Amino acid sequence: MAANKRTPTPGVDSESRNDKLDFPTIEQVHKASHEMLARWYRFLIATDERQQETLRRVAERLQKLGGITPEGGLTPELSQKVGYGGVKDRR
Repeated sequence: MAANKRTPTPGVDSESRNDKLDFPTIEQVHKASHEMLARWYRFLIATDERQQETLRRVAERLQKLGGITPEGGLTPELSQKVGYGGVKDRR
């Protein structure tokens, strides 16, 4: 699954997404909640091979946890929590 090949979110450009949300470490990916994985999946765009690998792992883990539909999108519940317009409070 190519996590970074998604259609950009309307109204949110790739630079503002990456500025607001840092790329996780692989350890953080393995410890993250469904919601945090969904935020990374929706808002981060990989700009190099290392980031692509990280997003691939985010997508794999999110899929294993049931957060991705067969079509490759987020489940309706996660999509509603994460939103479309930017990064919400991560606490």
